[in-house]
Amino acid sequence: MSWFNRIPILSQIKSAVQAISGDTKGARQTQEEFSKQTPIVSQIRSGIEAISGNPEAAKRTQEEFLHETLYNTPIISQGISAGYAIAGDSAEAKRIQQKFLDDNVRGMQELLSGSWLSQFNKLATSNSLSNRTNWMSAFQGKRLWEMLLPGTHDTATYRFADAAFVTNWAQTQQFSIYDQLKGGIRYLDIRVNNNKHDGKVYCSHTFFTIPFQDVVNDISKFILENPSEVVVFAVQGDGGKDQLAEAKAAAQSVLSKFFADSISGDETLGQLVAQRNNILYTENHKCGSLSIDNSWDETRDSNPITSVNKCVTYAKARARTSKTLVLMALEATQFTGGTPGVIKSIIGEIGSLGQGLEELAQYSNYATLHTFLNDQKAVAGSNVINIDFANDEIISKVISMN
Repeated sequence: MSWFNRIPILSQIKSAVQAISGDTKGARQTQEEFSKQTPIVSQIRSGIEAISGNPEAAKRTQEEFLHETLYNTPIISQGISAGYAIAGDSAEAKRIQQKFLDDNVRGMQELLSGSWLSQFNKLATSNSLSNRTNWMSAFQGKRLWEMLLPGTHDTATYRFADAAFVTNWAQTQQFSIYDQLKGGIRYLDIRVNNNKHDGKVYCSHTFFTIPFQDVVNDISKFILENPSEVVVFAVQGDGGKDQLAEAKAAAQSVLSKFFADSISGDETLGQLVAQRNNILYTENHKCGSLSIDNSWDETRDSNPITSVNKCVTYAKARARTSKTLVLMALEATQFTGGTPGVIKSIIGEIGSLGQGLEELAQYSNYATLHTFLNDQKAVAGSNVINIDFANDEIISKVISMN
Protein backbone atom coordinates (compact mmCIF):
# COMPACT_ATOMS: atom_id res chain seq x y z
CA MET A 1 0.00 0.00 0.00
CA SER A 2 1.26 3.45 -0.87
CA TRP A 3 2.43 5.94 1.75
CA PHE A 4 0.74 8.66 -0.36
CA ASN A 5 -2.64 7.23 0.56
CA ARG A 6 -2.24 8.37 4.17
CA ILE A 7 -1.48 12.01 3.37
CA PRO A 8 -4.40 14.49 3.17
CA ILE A 9 -4.58 16.40 -0.14
CA LEU A 10 -1.98 14.11 -1.80
CA SER A 11 -4.34 11.21 -1.29
CA GLN A 12 -7.19 13.20 -2.80
CA ILE A 13 -5.01 14.28 -5.76
CA LYS A 14 -4.10 10.66 -6.40
CA SER A 15 -7.74 9.58 -6.17
CA ALA A 16 -8.77 12.34 -8.61
CA VAL A 17 -6.05 11.38 -11.11
CA GLN A 18 -7.11 7.74 -10.91
CA ALA A 19 -10.75 8.69 -11.53
CA ILE A 20 -9.84 10.93 -14.50
CA SER A 21 -7.72 8.10 -15.92
CA GLY A 22 -10.71 5.76 -15.73
CA ASP A 23 -9.51 3.78 -12.73
CA THR A 24 -12.58 4.23 -10.53
CA LYS A 25 -11.78 1.06 -8.62
CA GLY A 26 -8.31 2.40 -7.79
CA ALA A 27 -9.79 5.76 -6.75
CA ARG A 28 -12.11 4.04 -4.31
CA GLN A 29 -9.23 1.94 -2.97
CA THR A 30 -7.11 5.05 -2.38
CA GLN A 31 -9.85 6.68 -0.34
CA GLU A 32 -10.49 3.42 1.51
CA GLU A 33 -6.83 3.29 2.54
CA PHE A 34 -6.90 6.98 3.50
CA SER A 35 -9.81 6.41 5.88
CA LYS A 36 -8.15 3.36 7.45
CA GLN A 37 -4.53 4.51 7.72
CA THR A 38 -4.66 8.24 8.51
CA PRO A 39 -4.38 9.21 12.21
CA ILE A 40 -7.66 10.49 13.72
CA VAL A 41 -9.58 9.66 10.51
CA SER A 42 -8.94 5.96 11.02
CA GLN A 43 -9.94 6.13 14.68
CA ILE A 44 -13.20 7.88 13.79
CA ARG A 45 -13.92 5.22 11.17
CA SER A 46 -13.14 2.43 13.62
CA GLY A 47 -15.40 3.99 16.26
CA ILE A 48 -18.29 4.32 13.80
CA GLU A 49 -17.85 0.69 12.75
CA ALA A 50 -17.93 -0.43 16.39
CA ILE A 51 -21.00 1.70 17.22
CA SER A 52 -22.75 0.34 14.12
CA GLY A 53 -22.39 -3.19 15.50
CA ASN A 54 -19.54 -4.29 13.23
CA PRO A 55 -16.68 -5.12 15.66
CA GLU A 56 -14.84 -7.21 13.06
CA ALA A 57 -14.61 -4.24 10.67
CA ALA A 58 -13.48 -2.00 13.55
CA LYS A 59 -10.77 -4.52 14.40
CA ARG A 60 -9.57 -4.72 10.79
CA THR A 61 -9.37 -0.91 10.59
CA GLN A 62 -7.24 -0.82 13.76
CA GLU A 63 -4.96 -3.57 12.48
CA GLU A 64 -4.47 -1.77 9.19
CA PHE A 65 -3.72 1.49 11.01
CA LEU A 66 -1.11 -0.37 13.08
CA HIS A 67 0.63 -2.09 10.19
CA GLU A 68 0.30 0.58 7.50
CA THR A 69 0.68 3.78 9.56
CA LEU A 70 2.45 3.22 12.87
CA TYR A 71 4.91 0.81 11.27
CA ASN A 72 5.68 3.52 8.67
CA THR A 73 5.92 6.53 10.98
CA PRO A 74 9.43 7.81 11.80
CA ILE A 75 10.52 7.23 15.43
CA ILE A 76 7.37 5.18 16.19
CA SER A 77 8.37 2.59 13.60
CA GLN A 78 11.91 2.47 14.99
CA GLY A 79 10.53 2.11 18.52
CA ILE A 80 8.31 -0.82 17.55
CA SER A 81 11.20 -2.42 15.69
CA ALA A 82 13.49 -2.01 18.71
CA GLY A 83 10.84 -3.62 20.90
CA TYR A 84 10.75 -6.70 18.72
CA ALA A 85 14.57 -6.82 18.70
CA ILE A 86 14.73 -6.64 22.50
CA ALA A 87 12.12 -9.41 22.70
CA GLY A 88 14.38 -11.57 20.54
CA ASP A 89 12.33 -11.41 17.32
CA SER A 90 15.01 -9.99 15.03
CA ALA A 91 13.24 -11.19 11.89
CA GLU A 92 10.12 -9.12 12.66
CA ALA A 93 12.27 -6.13 13.66
CA LYS A 94 14.06 -6.32 10.31
CA ARG A 95 10.78 -6.72 8.39
CA ILE A 96 9.30 -3.59 9.97
CA GLN A 97 12.34 -1.51 9.11
CA GLN A 98 12.46 -2.87 5.56
CA LYS A 99 8.80 -1.93 5.10
CA PHE A 100 9.52 1.57 6.45
CA LEU A 101 12.30 2.01 3.87
CA ASP A 102 10.25 0.64 0.98
CA ASP A 103 7.14 2.71 1.70
CA ASN A 104 8.78 5.99 2.68
CA VAL A 105 12.41 6.62 1.80
CA ARG A 106 12.30 4.98 -1.62
CA GLY A 107 8.91 6.49 -2.38
CA MET A 108 10.27 9.97 -1.66
CA GLN A 109 13.31 9.28 -3.82
CA GLU A 110 10.99 8.38 -6.70
CA LEU A 111 8.98 11.57 -6.19
CA LEU A 112 12.04 13.82 -6.19
CA SER A 113 14.08 12.14 -8.89
CA GLY A 114 11.42 10.96 -11.35
CA SER A 115 13.61 7.88 -11.90
CA TRP A 116 10.59 5.89 -13.09
CA LEU A 117 10.76 7.82 -16.37
CA SER A 118 14.53 7.70 -16.84
CA GLN A 119 14.27 4.18 -18.27
CA PHE A 120 12.26 5.39 -21.27
CA ASN A 121 12.95 7.63 -24.22
CA LYS A 122 10.28 9.88 -25.67
CA LEU A 123 8.51 9.75 -29.01
CA ALA A 124 7.50 13.29 -29.89
CA THR A 125 3.80 14.05 -30.29
CA SER A 126 2.78 14.17 -33.96
CA ASN A 127 1.65 17.58 -35.19
CA SER A 128 0.07 16.05 -38.29
CA LEU A 129 -0.74 12.65 -39.79
CA SER A 130 0.19 11.36 -43.24
CA ASN A 131 -2.65 10.71 -45.67
CA ARG A 132 -3.61 7.02 -45.45
CA THR A 133 -7.24 7.31 -46.52
CA ASN A 134 -7.49 4.00 -48.42
CA TRP A 135 -4.76 1.76 -47.00
CA MET A 136 -7.19 -1.15 -46.54
CA SER A 137 -7.72 -1.41 -50.31
CA ALA A 138 -4.54 -3.53 -50.45
CA PHE A 139 -5.93 -6.10 -47.98
CA GLN A 140 -9.43 -6.85 -49.30
CA GLY A 141 -8.74 -10.62 -49.29
CA LYS A 142 -7.78 -10.75 -45.59
CA ARG A 143 -10.28 -11.54 -42.87
CA LEU A 144 -10.88 -8.87 -40.28
CA TRP A 145 -9.49 -11.03 -37.44
CA GLU A 146 -6.25 -11.54 -39.41
CA MET A 147 -5.61 -7.79 -39.50
CA LEU A 148 -3.52 -5.53 -37.27
CA LEU A 149 -5.38 -2.22 -36.88
CA PRO A 150 -4.14 1.11 -35.50
CA GLY A 151 -6.60 2.46 -32.94
CA THR A 152 -6.96 5.37 -30.53
CA HIS A 153 -7.93 5.32 -26.86
CA ASP A 154 -10.71 7.72 -25.85
CA THR A 155 -10.84 8.82 -29.47
CA ALA A 156 -13.21 11.76 -28.92
CA THR A 157 -11.11 13.72 -26.41
CA TYR A 158 -9.45 16.20 -28.76
CA ARG A 159 -11.81 18.94 -27.55
CA PHE A 160 -13.67 19.48 -24.25
CA ALA A 161 -16.90 21.22 -23.35
CA ASP A 162 -16.30 21.50 -19.62
CA ALA A 163 -12.94 20.06 -18.47
CA ALA A 164 -11.68 23.42 -17.17
CA PHE A 165 -8.21 23.38 -15.62
CA VAL A 166 -7.82 19.58 -15.60
CA THR A 167 -8.02 19.12 -19.37
CA ASN A 168 -4.39 17.99 -19.43
CA TRP A 169 -5.30 14.95 -17.35
CA ALA A 170 -8.37 14.00 -19.41
CA GLN A 171 -7.34 14.75 -23.02
CA THR A 172 -5.87 11.75 -24.85
CA GLN A 173 -6.03 12.83 -28.52
CA GLN A 174 -5.02 15.87 -30.56
CA PHE A 175 -6.82 15.27 -33.89
CA SER A 176 -10.50 15.25 -34.91
CA ILE A 177 -12.19 11.93 -35.69
CA TYR A 178 -12.10 12.71 -39.42
CA ASP A 179 -8.38 13.53 -39.32
CA GLN A 180 -7.64 10.36 -37.35
CA LEU A 181 -9.46 8.29 -39.97
CA LYS A 182 -7.64 10.04 -42.82
CA GLY A 183 -4.39 9.32 -40.98
CA GLY A 184 -5.08 5.57 -40.94
CA ILE A 185 -6.84 4.92 -37.62
CA ARG A 186 -9.44 2.17 -38.00
CA TYR A 187 -10.50 1.48 -34.41
CA LEU A 188 -12.40 4.25 -32.64
CA ASP A 189 -12.88 4.05 -28.85
CA ILE A 190 -15.94 6.21 -28.11
CA ARG A 191 -17.28 6.74 -24.56
CA VAL A 192 -20.82 8.06 -24.15
CA ASN A 193 -21.81 9.82 -20.93
CA ASN A 194 -24.92 8.72 -19.06
CA ASN A 195 -26.10 12.32 -18.69
CA LYS A 196 -26.96 14.88 -21.34
CA HIS A 197 -25.18 18.17 -21.99
CA ASP A 198 -27.18 20.97 -23.59
CA GLY A 199 -29.91 18.39 -24.22
CA LYS A 200 -27.62 16.25 -26.39
CA VAL A 201 -25.77 12.96 -26.03
CA TYR A 202 -22.09 13.77 -25.52
CA CYS A 203 -18.91 11.76 -25.55
CA SER A 204 -16.80 11.99 -22.42
CA HIS A 205 -13.68 11.06 -20.53
CA THR A 206 -14.87 11.91 -17.03
CA PHE A 207 -15.80 15.32 -18.52
CA PHE A 208 -17.96 16.13 -21.56
CA THR A 209 -15.94 16.29 -24.78
CA ILE A 210 -17.80 16.57 -28.11
CA PRO A 211 -21.39 15.83 -29.19
CA PHE A 212 -21.83 12.20 -30.25
CA GLN A 213 -23.38 13.52 -33.46
CA ASP A 214 -20.00 15.07 -34.40
CA VAL A 215 -18.42 11.61 -34.27
CA VAL A 216 -21.14 10.12 -36.48
CA ASN A 217 -20.86 12.94 -39.00
CA ASP A 218 -17.07 12.61 -39.27
CA ILE A 219 -17.30 8.85 -39.83
CA SER A 220 -20.01 9.32 -42.46
CA LYS A 221 -17.94 11.90 -44.33
CA PHE A 222 -14.89 9.64 -44.33
CA ILE A 223 -16.65 6.46 -45.50
CA LEU A 224 -18.52 8.25 -48.28
CA GLU A 225 -15.13 9.46 -49.54
CA ASN A 226 -13.37 6.10 -48.98
CA PRO A 227 -15.76 3.17 -49.56
CA SER A 228 -12.92 0.59 -49.53
CA GLU A 229 -12.29 1.11 -45.81
CA VAL A 230 -13.72 -0.68 -42.75
CA VAL A 231 -13.96 1.10 -39.40
CA VAL A 232 -14.58 -0.51 -36.01
CA PHE A 233 -16.85 1.99 -34.25
CA ALA A 234 -16.58 0.88 -30.61
CA VAL A 235 -19.05 2.54 -28.22
CA GLN A 236 -19.43 2.04 -24.48
CA GLY A 237 -20.89 3.89 -21.52
CA ASP A 238 -18.74 6.24 -19.49
CA GLY A 239 -20.44 6.12 -16.13
CA GLY A 240 -23.66 4.45 -17.22
CA LYS A 241 -25.68 2.90 -20.03
CA ASP A 242 -28.67 5.25 -20.24
CA GLN A 243 -27.54 6.92 -23.45
CA LEU A 244 -26.34 3.86 -25.36
CA ALA A 245 -29.69 3.23 -27.06
CA GLU A 246 -30.02 6.86 -28.14
CA ALA A 247 -26.42 6.93 -29.38
CA LYS A 248 -26.94 3.79 -31.44
CA ALA A 249 -30.12 5.18 -32.96
CA ALA A 250 -28.25 8.35 -33.98
CA ALA A 251 -25.46 6.29 -35.56
CA GLN A 252 -27.91 4.07 -37.47
CA SER A 253 -29.81 7.08 -38.76
CA VAL A 254 -26.77 8.73 -40.37
CA LEU A 255 -24.72 5.64 -41.23
CA SER A 256 -27.58 3.39 -42.37
CA LYS A 257 -26.03 2.63 -45.78
CA PHE A 258 -22.84 1.30 -44.19
CA PHE A 259 -23.95 0.29 -40.67
CA ALA A 260 -23.44 -3.23 -39.27
CA ASP A 261 -24.03 -4.20 -35.66
CA SER A 262 -24.03 -7.97 -36.17
CA ILE A 263 -21.47 -9.89 -38.22
CA SER A 264 -20.09 -13.44 -38.07
CA GLY A 265 -16.55 -12.23 -37.38
CA ASP A 266 -15.14 -14.33 -40.20
CA GLU A 267 -15.72 -12.00 -43.16
CA THR A 268 -12.92 -10.64 -45.33
CA LEU A 269 -12.53 -6.90 -45.71
CA GLY A 270 -13.69 -7.28 -49.31
CA GLN A 271 -16.86 -9.06 -48.24
CA LEU A 272 -17.64 -6.40 -45.65
CA VAL A 273 -17.16 -3.67 -48.25
CA ALA A 274 -19.26 -5.52 -50.86
CA GLN A 275 -22.07 -5.92 -48.30
CA ARG A 276 -21.70 -2.25 -47.34
CA ASN A 277 -20.79 -3.26 -43.82
CA ASN A 278 -18.03 -0.66 -43.64
CA ILE A 279 -18.99 0.57 -40.16
CA LEU A 280 -18.80 -2.21 -37.56
CA TYR A 281 -20.71 -0.83 -34.60
CA THR A 282 -19.67 -2.55 -31.39
CA GLU A 283 -21.55 -1.85 -28.17
CA ASN A 284 -19.65 -2.80 -25.03
CA HIS A 285 -17.20 -4.84 -27.13
CA LYS A 286 -19.80 -6.88 -29.06
CA CYS A 287 -20.86 -6.82 -32.72
CA GLY A 288 -22.96 -9.92 -33.29
CA SER A 289 -20.61 -12.93 -33.08
CA LEU A 290 -17.56 -10.65 -33.11
CA SER A 291 -16.18 -9.76 -29.66
CA ILE A 292 -13.24 -7.63 -28.51
CA ASP A 293 -10.82 -8.94 -25.91
CA ASN A 294 -9.39 -5.85 -24.13
CA SER A 295 -6.02 -6.17 -22.34
CA TRP A 296 -6.67 -3.17 -20.04
CA ASP A 297 -7.47 -4.92 -16.76
CA GLU A 298 -4.58 -7.39 -16.96
CA THR A 299 -1.78 -5.13 -18.15
CA ARG A 300 -2.02 -1.94 -16.08
CA ASP A 301 0.82 -1.32 -13.65
CA SER A 302 2.21 1.64 -11.72
CA ASN A 303 5.66 0.87 -13.16
CA PRO A 304 5.83 1.65 -16.90
CA ILE A 305 8.49 -0.97 -17.62
CA THR A 306 6.38 -3.64 -15.93
CA SER A 307 3.30 -2.51 -17.83
CA VAL A 308 5.05 -2.85 -21.20
CA ASN A 309 6.21 -6.33 -20.27
CA LYS A 310 2.70 -7.26 -19.14
CA CYS A 311 1.36 -6.14 -22.53
CA VAL A 312 3.92 -8.29 -24.33
CA THR A 313 3.14 -11.30 -22.13
CA TYR A 314 -0.61 -10.82 -22.57
CA ALA A 315 -0.36 -10.70 -26.36
CA LYS A 316 2.00 -13.66 -26.58
CA ALA A 317 -0.52 -15.81 -24.72
CA ARG A 318 -3.13 -15.14 -27.41
CA ALA A 319 -3.56 -15.80 -31.11
CA ARG A 320 -5.59 -14.23 -33.87
CA THR A 321 -8.77 -16.27 -34.12
CA SER A 322 -12.13 -16.03 -35.84
CA LYS A 323 -14.82 -13.98 -34.09
CA THR A 324 -12.40 -12.26 -31.71
CA LEU A 325 -10.28 -9.11 -31.91
CA VAL A 326 -7.51 -8.74 -29.34
CA LEU A 327 -7.13 -5.09 -28.35
CA MET A 328 -3.80 -4.12 -26.78
CA ALA A 329 -4.24 -1.10 -24.50
CA LEU A 330 -0.84 0.55 -24.95
CA GLU A 331 -2.03 3.82 -23.45
CA ALA A 332 -0.56 6.66 -21.39
CA THR A 333 -2.89 5.97 -18.48
CA GLN A 334 -1.19 2.60 -18.10
CA PHE A 335 2.25 4.22 -17.95
CA THR A 336 1.78 6.83 -15.23
CA GLY A 337 4.83 5.69 -13.28
CA GLY A 338 2.64 5.51 -10.21
CA THR A 339 1.41 8.32 -8.03
CA PRO A 340 4.93 9.73 -7.44
CA GLY A 341 5.25 10.39 -11.15
CA VAL A 342 1.82 12.01 -11.49
CA ILE A 343 2.29 14.24 -8.46
CA LYS A 344 5.82 15.22 -9.53
CA SER A 345 4.47 16.30 -12.92
CA ILE A 346 1.70 18.34 -11.29
CA ILE A 347 3.95 19.98 -8.71
CA GLY A 348 6.70 20.61 -11.28
CA GLU A 349 4.50 22.80 -13.45
CA ILE A 350 1.78 24.20 -11.20
CA GLY A 351 0.88 26.87 -13.75
CA SER A 352 -0.41 24.35 -16.29
CA LEU A 353 -0.74 21.27 -14.09
CA GLY A 354 2.14 19.72 -16.01
CA GLN A 355 1.81 18.44 -19.55
CA GLY A 356 -0.40 15.69 -18.22
CA LEU A 357 -1.30 12.70 -20.36
CA GLU A 358 0.34 14.10 -23.49
CA GLU A 359 3.74 14.01 -21.84
CA LEU A 360 3.12 10.51 -20.52
CA ALA A 361 1.92 9.40 -23.97
CA GLN A 362 5.33 10.34 -25.40
CA TYR A 363 6.82 7.63 -23.19
CA SER A 364 4.09 5.07 -23.76
CA ASN A 365 4.21 5.61 -27.53
CA TYR A 366 7.99 5.17 -27.55
CA ALA A 367 7.55 1.87 -25.70
CA THR A 368 4.82 0.81 -28.13
CA LEU A 369 6.96 1.54 -31.19
CA HIS A 370 10.31 0.24 -29.95
CA THR A 371 9.37 -2.53 -27.52
CA PHE A 372 5.94 -3.99 -28.22
CA LEU A 373 5.92 -3.68 -32.02
CA ASN A 374 9.43 -5.13 -32.23
CA ASP A 375 8.25 -8.37 -30.62
CA GLN A 376 6.88 -10.52 -33.45
CA LYS A 377 5.13 -12.98 -31.13
CA ALA A 378 3.36 -10.15 -29.32
CA VAL A 379 2.24 -8.64 -32.63
CA ALA A 380 1.02 -12.06 -33.79
CA GLY A 381 -1.36 -12.18 -30.81
CA SER A 382 -2.83 -8.71 -31.42
CA ASN A 383 -5.49 -7.19 -33.66
CA VAL A 384 -5.74 -3.60 -32.42
CA ILE A 385 -2.93 -1.36 -31.13
CA ASN A 386 -4.69 1.30 -29.07
CA ILE A 387 -2.67 4.42 -28.22
CA ASP A 388 -3.08 7.91 -26.82
CA PHE A 389 -2.16 10.96 -28.95
CA ALA A 390 -2.26 9.36 -32.40
CA ASN A 391 1.33 9.01 -33.58
CA ASP A 392 2.29 8.99 -37.26
CA GLU A 393 5.24 6.62 -36.83
CA ILE A 394 3.21 4.06 -34.90
CA ILE A 395 0.33 4.13 -37.39
CA SER A 396 2.79 3.62 -40.25
CA LYS A 397 4.50 0.68 -38.54
CA VAL A 398 1.24 -1.02 -37.54
CA ILE A 399 -0.12 -0.87 -41.10
CA SER A 400 3.18 -2.17 -42.52
CA MET A 401 2.96 -5.27 -40.32
CA ASN A 402 -0.15 -6.57 -42.11
